[in-house]
Amino acid sequence: MPAVFQVSMNTRRGTMNRAARVFIATSLGAMAIPAIAAENDPWYFAIRGGAAITQDSQYESSATGLSGDADHKTGIAFGAGIGYDFGDAALEFELSRRQNTVETVTLSNAGGLGTGTGRIGVDGKTRATAGMLNLYYAPDVEFMLKPYVGFGMGMADVDYKNHRLENGLGIADDSKMVFAYQGIAGLRYAISRAVDMTLDYRYFSTENPKLKDALGRSFKGDYDSHAFMVGLVWRFGGAKEVAAAPEPAYVAAPAPAPEPTPPAVEPAAGPQPVEFIIYFDWDSSVITADAARILDEAAEAAKGRSPVKVVLKGHTDTSGKNAYNDSLSQRRVIAAEQELITRGVAADAIAISSFGEEQPAVSTGDGIREPMNRRVEIRIE
Repeated sequence: MPAVFQVSMNTRRGTMNRAARVFIATSLGAMAIPAIAAENDPWYFAIRGGAAITQDSQYESSATGLSGDADHKTGIAFGAGIGYDFGDAALEFELSRRQNTVETVTLSNAGGLGTGTGRIGVDGKTRATAGMLNLYYAPDVEFMLKPYVGFGMGMADVDYKNHRLENGLGIADDSKMVFAYQGIAGLRYAISRAVDMTLDYRYFSTENPKLKDALGRSFKGDYDSHAFMVGLVWRFGGAKEVAAAPEPAYVAAPAPAPEPTPPAVEPAAGPQPVEFIIYFDWDSSVITADAARILDEAAEAAKGRSPVKVVLKGHTDTSGKNAYNDSLSQRRVIAAEQELITRGVAADAIAISSFGEEQPAVSTGDGIREPMNRRVEIRIE
């Protein structure tokens, strides 16, 4: 068992019921309050699967003297969950199963089963089917792989399925529903705006189940498992993307109305300022193909003026933390600046500034992925 999850067995068994009540009450409260404050945040559905390494399962009975453990082959783990994403935290209900084939049993005391002692080849499976309430935390980091950690509590059906010698002599074939908990650590990668891929490690453990041996007598088992799982997360409902309007080539100030013929000829007015807007994908500062075409036009407009001043302003939507959005808007405006420079606009003619989520083009609540707000405004004077 990893040191980070090691606790006294007596302590953990004695406090599990109280811990479960506290965790469930806290989690339900956390779900109710943000659901009112951030009703547009997305629900999601997750599936995951991978390899399960189950630690030796014990057979222990002070009444019959039965003492030993079962060694397992590497098995499978899979599950599915539905959850609510609050941004940097998520609450999820998960159904999962872990299953391993028993390879050998080592008995120091057969407890009257007639199997003999020592290391014995056996058939059978050990599995746990669980319903868990998981709470995740995902810190906001500026990296394509986003880390997360989690903790879950729930109930699991621990099943010593048909543990018997190869000659058919039985050891145990029984299951019991017990308290379970798990610790989670992993990485996620955004494949698209709606889909994430996950890779995580899950340590899963249960209260010691009281089972029946092949003669119907009670013994104490246990269950601890390490799973390495790959998953996909789909977001549905909640915050809905608003389709971006077609991006104009430019937005120019209207021409002044004709004036009465003056008694004297006045100097012609200088060229009017011209404005452009480029848009970005969610959580990205990469220049899209549409944005590149608009930058081409902006660069030509700038190079056609002398003197010229080019003002760039970067913005984000309201999804993500303020500090992260400040950084993201700065990366976007710098990306636009570099593109204009490569197109021949003088660097000393460009002035840049970034505003994070503070100046939205479309007003929204917090945590909304609004495409029209993910932009850099370009003004050529």
